[in-house]
Amino acid sequence: MSSEIRFTQSTESVEAYDCLEVVVGVTSPGISNPFTDVRVTGTFHKKDGTPLSVDGFCDSQDGSVHRIRFMPSSAGSYTYSVSYRDASGARAEHSGTFEATDGERRGVLRVDRDHPWSFVWEGTGEHCFWNGTTTYYLMGWRDDAVIRDTIDRLSGLGVNRLRVLVYGRNHDRPWGQPVVNTDAFAMRLNPWVAKWPDDMENPEFDLSRFEVGFWQKYERLVAHARAKDVIVSVIFHIGGQILPVPYLPYSEDEVRYYRYAAARLGAYSNVTWDIGNEHNFHRDTHFWPRTIGGLMRRVDPYRHLVGAHNVVYHQEWPDMQLIQTWDAGLNAFLLEKRAAQQKSGRIVPQVIEEYGYEDLWEKRPGHRATDTRRRCAWEVYMAGCHQTNGETTRTGCGVEPDTGGGWVSGRGDDSMTMFESYRHIRDFFTSFAWWRAEPHNELVTTYDYDGTSLPPYYTNRDAKQVTEFNALCLAEPGKAYAVWLPVGGSVELSLEDGTYAVTRFDPLTGARSDEPQASGASWTSPKTDGPRDWAFLLTRD
Repeated sequence: MSSEIRFTQSTESVEAYDCLEVVVGVTSPGISNPFTDVRVTGTFHKKDGTPLSVDGFCDSQDGSVHRIRFMPSSAGSYTYSVSYRDASGARAEHSGTFEATDGERRGVLRVDRDHPWSFVWEGTGEHCFWNGTTTYYLMGWRDDAVIRDTIDRLSGLGVNRLRVLVYGRNHDRPWGQPVVNTDAFAMRLNPWVAKWPDDMENPEFDLSRFEVGFWQKYERLVAHARAKDVIVSVIFHIGGQILPVPYLPYSEDEVRYYRYAAARLGAYSNVTWDIGNEHNFHRDTHFWPRTIGGLMRRVDPYRHLVGAHNVVYHQEWPDMQLIQTWDAGLNAFLLEKRAAQQKSGRIVPQVIEEYGYEDLWEKRPGHRATDTRRRCAWEVYMAGCHQTNGETTRTGCGVEPDTGGGWVSGRGDDSMTMFESYRHIRDFFTSFAWWRAEPHNELVTTYDYDGTSLPPYYTNRDAKQVTEFNALCLAEPGKAYAVWLPVGGSVELSLEDGTYAVTRFDPLTGARSDEPQASGASWTSPKTDGPRDWAFLLTRD
C-alpha cells in the first residue's frame, strides 16, 4: 500500500517569535525507521526577505506524524515551502502563506554587538540581566504540574534562566545529596527508545530512534518557561553521572541527536545550547567542541547562543563562556579572563555557572551558605559578568521532609530564600545602564574597613584567588559609578568632574537611602558598619 501524505498548517497568523507549525501526516508509512529514513525540510521567508532553511522532525514512533516549525522574527507576510522524502521513494511538496503580527514578545537572546560582554533580547531590544539557576533533573518529575510549579516559583523569585538536562542518569543520592529516585521523580532521562528504560546502567538504547513522548514533555517545559520569559539552557549531557554518554564521539548517533534537538526546539525563542556539561570528562577539548559547537551553529537556523560548560575556549564557535570555579576570588578571576579575551580579539559574555551551590560540601559551617553565595554573586556582577547558582538540596527529594531537591531536581519550598537576596542584586544593577559599565577597581581606594570579624566567605583560602577586602567598582566614567564594599568601612572614589546623585543600598534588605550629592574630582563614602557589605550608586545629575 502506498503512503498518503497530507500537510496541515497550524494557523493563519502567529506573533513574531512564536512559531507556525506544519504537520506532515503519513498514512501507512513504508519505511523501517522514520528517524533515519525520512527527510522533511522547508524554507520560509518574508516578502522581499532572505529565505531561511529549516529541518523538520519525526513526532511519532511509527512515522505517521512529522512536523516542521517556522519562527518569524518580525511582523509581515510570509511564504513557505515544505518537502517530504523517504527511503521508500515517497515524495510530496507543499507551500503556503501566513501572517506574523507584532506581539511585543522577547525574541532570541543575543550578544549585544555594542557591548559584547552583555546580552540583549532580540525583538524588544531590552538588555537581559542574567540570573540563572541549575535544575538538572527537572525533567525527572513524572507530573508536568510539578515542572510548571517549579518554573513559576523560580520566575517569581527573579530567576530567568534554567539549566535543564536532556539526557542524564544517576543513582540515589547523587553527589552525596539527599535526592533519591521515587515513583514521582526519577533521574533516568530517556530521550531515545530503550529496551530497559528503568535500568540505570544498561538501558540498551536504540540510538537511531527517539522517544517521542519524552521530547514532547521537554517541549512543554520549554513552552511554559517561555511564557514566563525564562531561558532554558538545553544541556545535552553531563559528565559527572552514570553512563555519561551512550554514543561515540563524531558518530552518526551523536550528530543525529544534536540535529534532532535543533529541529524540535530551535523554533522556541527562549533556548540556548550547552553542548556538554563537563564534556571534558569524556571528550577532547579541541576538535570535539569545535566540531559539535560548529554543528549547532549550522543546523540551528535561528542561531541560538551556543556554549559548553566547564572549559574556557578561545575558538570561533562559542557565543558565551560557561565557566566553573568555586568560592571567593571571582572578581579577580574574571578580570583575568576578560583581559585574556580582549587579547584574543574575540569578546563574548562570561558566565560563572557554578561557584559552589548553597550548603554543598561545606568545609566549615556556613562556608557555602546563602550569604556567602550572595557575596560571590556580587563579585561576579561587579566584574561585568554573569552568574548562575543553585538552591540547597537539604529539604530532600524522596527523603524527608521531601519538599525540595534544589539544584538537582529543581523543586524548592518556602524555607529556601536565597534567591530573594539575589532579587535585591538585580534591583540594584537594573537601576542604571549596567551593560555600559565596565570594571574600574582602580578608581576606588578602600580604608578603615572592619576586618575584626570576617565571615567564612573571606576566610576561605581554598579559592584560586585570595579575596582582598578592597571595594569593587563598576562604572561608566562620567555617568554612573557602582561601588560595593565587601566588609564595610569607607572608600574614596575618583570621579570625572560633575555633580552626582548618591544612593546608598543595603544588599541584605534592598533598602535605599539618599546621600548628599557628590561633586568634584573625588568622593568619600560615609563610614559603613562591618563586616557586612554595602553598595553605593552615583549617577550624574
